[in-house]
Amino acid sequence: MNWIYGSGYEFAKHPVLRLDMSRMATDSPEALKASLLAVLGDRSKGEGLDVAGSAPSDFFQFLIKGLHDKYGKRVAVLIDEYDKPILDRLNDLDTAEANRDVLRGFYGILLEMQPIRRFLSLRRKYQYAPVCSHQAFVFSSGKTYHKLQDISSGSRFLHQ
Repeated sequence: MNWIYGSGYEFAKHPVLRLDMSRMATDSPEALKASLLAVLGDRSKGEGLDVAGSAPSDFFQFLIKGLHDKYGKRVAVLIDEYDKPILDRLNDLDTAEANRDVLRGFYGILLEMQPIRRFLSLRRKYQYAPVCSHQAFVFSSGKTYHKLQDISSGSRFLHQ
């Protein structure tokens, strides 16, 4: 790894927006929305951005755009345990489906943000489940996400 630092290569810095979905309230879709708005609101205040939106998806979109405008760079979006608000409620299918609908709208803006998004990483809660079923579970609102790739078991991406 030291050869990277000694190579003289200039690494461009980009704003990073990281969301840890394991910290979101999942008891109801209303609790999930409130939790998303609180986390996004804290981040926008921390960045000194005046971002507003009554729906989490709107706030998310405005925050990504605000970070892009502030730094003049495309934004990296990292979402940990993107499926947790659904999977944690599988014992109550009505709540799981309602949470899924919230997340469909929330994640749906990521396709629209592609021109100002540098990188997108989605990490799921349970690694044993096939990624394609998770994508269909969350991203089946009629939008097509091209180039989503499961790199969790690719030898090229494993730490050696």
